[in-house]
Amino acid sequence: MPKNAEVCRLLDILTLDMLDLIQQQVQCKVDIEKHKNEGDILLAKARYIQGVSSVSSSQLPTENSGDFQALTTIAHSADESTGAEKFQIEKHPVSKEAGYVNPVHWFGVLVPRCLQMARDMFDKTLQLVVESANIQNELRNCICGILSLKKVKYDIE
Repeated sequence: MPKNAEVCRLLDILTLDMLDLIQQQVQCKVDIEKHKNEGDILLAKARYIQGVSSVSSSQLPTENSGDFQALTTIAHSADESTGAEKFQIEKHPVSKEAGYVNPVHWFGVLVPRCLQMARDMFDKTLQLVVESANIQNELRNCICGILSLKKVKYDIE
């Protein structure tokens, strides 16, 4: 097979991969919006059920509050096989000694189910955001591959 035909075949494969990644990215962003909106509605429902003063911003930490660590953080690393940057979620166990506090407990011991469901929706939203960032990195690598193959194709011709 001539070298030009091989480059064209690789370009076709990368272009199809790029289109698939774009479709995944769009679906991921739609899912992010859907889960975020559901979480917002569940928060509003929790506020309605418990009353305005029960779930309010006055329960959130302020500048005068003690320091605490986030239960969920985002870490990034380089994928050894491709060298691409990959993001992942790291969850930490609740531990007051280590500074990890469960934010749902800011709203009392017996929190409504819809508040817990809202937390779960926002957790899922965060997972989708990380997935979206990973897809974006794959898409960027795919586009770089297409551009380099186009340059090779131009040099061959």
